[in-house]
Amino acid sequence: MSTTGETCAKSNEEIVVEANDNDEVIVDMSIPEGYELIQEGSAKMLVTKKVEKATKNKNKKKKSKKEESSTPKDESVKDANSKTKIKVQEVFYNPVQIQNRDLSILMIQLYVERRAKRHVEKYLLKQYKRELLADESKPQYTKHTDLPNDLDVSDMLKEFEKEHEIVNNDWSSFVTEEMKRYEEHQKKKEVEVKEMEGKAGTIDDKKAPAAAAQQKQRPFIPGIKILDALAASGLRSIRYLNEIPGINQIIVNDLDPAAVQLAHDNIRLNQVDVSRIQPQQGDAISVLYSNRQEMQFDKKLNNQARRKQFDVIDLDPYGSASPFLDAAAQAISNGGMLCITCTDMAVLSGAHPETCYGRYGSVPVPRARYLHESALRVLLYAIATSAHRYGKVIKPICSVGMAFYIRVFVEVYEDKRGVEDAMTKIGNVYQSTQCASFVTVPHGHRKFETSGTYQPTRLPSNNSAADVQLNGICNKQTEEAKNPVVANDKETSRNDTETNGTSAINDVDKISRLDSITNNSSYCTETGASFKVGGPLYLAPIHDLPSVHTAISRLSPTTVSPPQYPLHTRETLHGLLTSVSEELPDVPLYYLLPDLMHTVKSSSPPLNFVSNCLSSAGYRMSGQHKEPLAIKTDAPPSVVWDVVRHWIQKHPIHSKLDEGSAGFKILGNAIGVTNMDGSRGKGFVRTKGAKRFPENPEKNWGPKPRATGKRKTEEEEEATEMI
Repeated sequence: MSTTGETCAKSNEEIVVEANDNDEVIVDMSIPEGYELIQEGSAKMLVTKKVEKATKNKNKKKKSKKEESSTPKDESVKDANSKTKIKVQEVFYNPVQIQNRDLSILMIQLYVERRAKRHVEKYLLKQYKRELLADESKPQYTKHTDLPNDLDVSDMLKEFEKEHEIVNNDWSSFVTEEMKRYEEHQKKKEVEVKEMEGKAGTIDDKKAPAAAAQQKQRPFIPGIKILDALAASGLRSIRYLNEIPGINQIIVNDLDPAAVQLAHDNIRLNQVDVSRIQPQQGDAISVLYSNRQEMQFDKKLNNQARRKQFDVIDLDPYGSASPFLDAAAQAISNGGMLCITCTDMAVLSGAHPETCYGRYGSVPVPRARYLHESALRVLLYAIATSAHRYGKVIKPICSVGMAFYIRVFVEVYEDKRGVEDAMTKIGNVYQSTQCASFVTVPHGHRKFETSGTYQPTRLPSNNSAADVQLNGICNKQTEEAKNPVVANDKETSRNDTETNGTSAINDVDKISRLDSITNNSSYCTETGASFKVGGPLYLAPIHDLPSVHTAISRLSPTTVSPPQYPLHTRETLHGLLTSVSEELPDVPLYYLLPDLMHTVKSSSPPLNFVSNCLSSAGYRMSGQHKEPLAIKTDAPPSVVWDVVRHWIQKHPIHSKLDEGSAGFKILGNAIGVTNMDGSRGKGFVRTKGAKRFPENPEKNWGPKPRATGKRKTEEEEEATEMI
């Protein structure tokens, strides 16, 4: 605890704090002129006030010394009535990122709880195995290899939750208590180690304290280790430490010395526990590579093992995160979580496909209407392939597009067998060049569903490769293909002529099939156009719905376990995650309703009409969290166009379509599914009370200029003085 007049001497500046009668720390600071104190969650920070730029005036008088002294610069500022002296600097702060940080806090908190639950389940499983081996009534179990692999500890877990008063899958209080228990154990261990060092001079492992071994107690769950690799001001790290229980250490890293100094200042300003937060200057990639080993032996502790890898790595760069992915895949612990942001949306959305291929190894389809989700799947593909090189697989927890960037939360596990299955989760998209029809195809599949070797995906053929129809699910008269591929990531197949007007859907097999074997070469049967090939993309689910539902429950106004610090963007996050939870998890990419209707020059039907038509034909439909008029469906493109044709039958278009245009060709095709009913059904169901697709709260709500850094700022000041 700080005492009156105590000084923090880790910088050239000093901060004076004092304690009151209740031994509480008080910081009495006046805000310097030209600056303002912002409060975000539990953290506060000094930033320069917004000043409108004045127009240039050649006859502008030179500032007097008094005026120059009142202008805020990159220097130490101390008010006469203040007890705090802090070096204030220009800082990159964008209010748009508040939602980013709020969502990160929520997702990391839930990750800490899932991690604790996994530790407990592992402990209960070991305990159950010991009980089975010791049970004399079960002589068939004499060694560990005799035990079955599918032991169920769900009943033991329920008893554990009841014993520790864990309700509604809320492990936050348990994590807090477990952290205290671990810290007490560590302090006791340090004292015992020092006592033994004083007696014997060195520590003998055989004579070391063995209290934990003597009593068979539950192993300790250590707090998580976080790396904020591109920390800038350190605001994010301070909020993490204050608002997320169960954190043992946060490394606040940045390459810019001005940012590191500012992080030191903000840490002192916020009076956080300096033993658990460590600002440092370093190249993020070098820091990640230097911590890729799981354990390191510490000579100071007589070669005792010390964790090197991180449980959470947060990458929030200005631009692309691709340079950091390989190092992050190695530095993340088994079961750890990567929190990654990319703001280079022009590249990810297809405006510069050659740049995207260089950065992520994937080619997005230019001008594709599903660009927001395509960008997420390109990034997830890059993360997945980086992990696969080191025998790891990814599990996307939540992948969202917000404002002008995308943000993904991905857990990483060591699973060499899972890497073998990766070729079934990664594939390409074939996009028609004249209409919205597309199909996704994985790179490989298993020869048999439950066992067998993996093989590259084979497109269906009709005696020759020239007869392959890549966009076969557009065809009206088809024959079910025998090889599995992903077509909108749902098992869909159609009968030859569909005389009864319904689609045949196989609900057992999760992999779709291309079902068009025609005599037309590789052209779209709706328009006769050729195809663009995009990808590779990550085709597996990009959200973990149980985790998303848990997050939604924590954001609900009636939740029994609200966050310790209310999230500023709670309503927006609640609407965002509610939309995420409503998406079809096994359907990659989507259509845009206005884009479909623009092709045929028709007015757009209500989403309820589209949903009822698809459901009456036996297909599913959902929205998408970024696009209000998106259509995610497991229906093949031919059925989607049948909905359009069905609408135009009831609402004829008045404008004449040019012969040979895409719309003319599409409307010239016969309706394949004739029993669609757009007036009956549940319609397009959305959860009520969720704030979806919010408008920008202010003008210029977007990316801000890149931070200049200390060196560039000093050079600009010198140039200004010379002028």
